[in-house]
Amino acid sequence: MAKTPRYRLESNGYFSCDQHRFIPIGVNYWPASCGVDMWQVWPEAEIQHDLDVMVKLKLNTIRFFLRWQDFEPTPGQYDPVMFQRLHQFLDWCRARNIAANPSLFVGWMSGGIFWPEWKQGRNLFQDPFMLERSIQFTGKAGEVFSAFPDTILAIDQGNEMCCLPDCGSASPAAISHWCGEINRAVRTHWPEAIMMNGSEQNQIAWDTGWRFGQQPGCDLYSMHGYPVPVWHPVHFDGMTDPLAQQLLPFYTQIARAFGPVMLQEFGTIPPFGPDRQDHYLRAMLPAAWAAGANGFLYWCLRDVHAP
Repeated sequence: MAKTPRYRLESNGYFSCDQHRFIPIGVNYWPASCGVDMWQVWPEAEIQHDLDVMVKLKLNTIRFFLRWQDFEPTPGQYDPVMFQRLHQFLDWCRARNIAANPSLFVGWMSGGIFWPEWKQGRNLFQDPFMLERSIQFTGKAGEVFSAFPDTILAIDQGNEMCCLPDCGSASPAAISHWCGEINRAVRTHWPEAIMMNGSEQNQIAWDTGWRFGQQPGCDLYSMHGYPVPVWHPVHFDGMTDPLAQQLLPFYTQIARAFGPVMLQEFGTIPPFGPDRQDHYLRAMLPAAWAAGANGFLYWCLRDVHAP
């Protein structure tokens, strides 16, 4: 019998843990030494050290990412070692009382796109084969997730899926259908799982098919954003511009009109020195909280120096 989940999303849009208000404050994570090759390289000592650093910093939540090709290198054939490592990572989080926010599909990551070679240009959302493989992989991961209702805060479908070229060639209806099927695949194994899509400001700036109110089965929305002028439809003059400090809270407020919102990625790319970083964060974060954000995950714990 499944354990009772520790984490809940309450009707007011905020999380609770053991029936007390819980504010996720943490980081997105790849190991600095190997980045997106984490599951293949598996630097155990480094990962556990980083989790210990999080505890010392009093951070309570970590978002991490599954790279699909590592777990399913051949269609329908799963690598048991990768799933053992996923279980081990969640065990390490459990031992340290760190809430986990796993992301199912890397897809888009920091300007790169990471798919299995066997995808072969098929559209993730619209191709029947890719839909079936997505559902099956999600179910396989869901089996592992279901063993950690005391550790997993929420599951997101993938990182910034709205940035994928596949969105431009798929219909919004196909994207909405894929979204619903992925959520259903997790809940086949864990009915109480809290689901979100893991996307960013392009849900607002452009019609990418990821429309508010049309993400079936998602319990909350995510918002990501950075003070980089060219990444926004309106321009501003760096991190000290008051417009830069208000944009991400404004995006959050728009999404909050449709449901709960986690500020799942934020940061200060490029930094331009600690004074400007401090100025930006001290202005932006309280404004995002006032706009209704229910959690805050920084990008990222460490600079990744892997090639």
